[in-house]
Amino acid sequence: MLMTLESPSSIPGARRVARVAAAAGLVAALAATGAGPAFAATGADTPGTSPAVKSADQKLGSADVELLQEAKAKGEANVTVMVATAPGQTKQVADQLDAVKGASVGRTYDNLGYVRATLPTGQAEAALKAAAKLSSVHGIDLRHEIQLPNPRPDADRETATVKKTAAETYPAPDRNTPAKNPYNPSFETGAVDFVAKNPQADGRGVTIGIMDSGVDLGHPALQKTTTGERKIVDWVTATDPITDNDGTWRAQITPVTSAGGTFTAGGQSWKAPEGSFQWSRFSESITATGDMAGDVNRDGDTTDRFGMLYDAAAGTVRVDTDQDGDFTNNEPMKPYKDGYQIGYFG
Repeated sequence: MLMTLESPSSIPGARRVARVAAAAGLVAALAATGAGPAFAATGADTPGTSPAVKSADQKLGSADVELLQEAKAKGEANVTVMVATAPGQTKQVADQLDAVKGASVGRTYDNLGYVRATLPTGQAEAALKAAAKLSSVHGIDLRHEIQLPNPRPDADRETATVKKTAAETYPAPDRNTPAKNPYNPSFETGAVDFVAKNPQADGRGVTIGIMDSGVDLGHPALQKTTTGERKIVDWVTATDPITDNDGTWRAQITPVTSAGGTFTAGGQSWKAPEGSFQWSRFSESITATGDMAGDVNRDGDTTDRFGMLYDAAAGTVRVDTDQDGDFTNNEPMKPYKDGYQIGYFG
């Protein structure tokens, strides 16, 4: 998968450098919980009673069948499913779902017995019924959104709309902004006074997860902590390249085989190391409405397309940033935490 990052406006220049980081996908794991059976002591030679095994119909409940029918009625191209298996037995169902044409297995956690996959809606019913027949499969759920109420205290209870308040402007914070400021409530909790009395209790040694649309990995302020350690240690994404319709993340689901150092895909020939890969292509024009204005490599046009080659066995991706159709001169990139690699367009 490929993500283009837009640098913050503090970097000078009409066009800012577009950065690319190979990153692992972030998922919400399915938590399968259940009460364990209690057995009465009936003697050393009397075994306990095993819990009843679900039928295939019970594994895919009626609520999920309804969700699938709704997806068909709405003309949705894909559905995402979560499959719970016996711990250590995800391979069989993962391989079976991955074999469905147009499907993609996004994540497996074998020790938990968790599989997340995206399936073409038209083929999902047959694929899920087949998966439900596997003895290793315990349950199947379709992904659906739960609408939460507006938490704002000034939200109208009937319409869930937020009442408008008069707009106010404040000066932006800078390096001279004191720890006690109107932009951060830490002083209200007593944290500012606490750190003043305990200067080393400032968060050192603590890793913080931030959910945001992205940061500039090359920004000087994001390189080192106050104690000299690497500031950004990992980069993950929750964007689904199939279902979220974000063209800056590409689904690597087109299999190709490089024989003799070449293969053909997308109407052209490519050079690549020997082996089996997944291929895709990124069009810079998809960024036309962002800061990059459709020109990620800053060459004056918006027509460039960049090939991508994913090696599932090695966990690496190569991006043909120079558009020469040759992946052998592009560095294989791993997820950010596995070497802190950063690539650049242009």
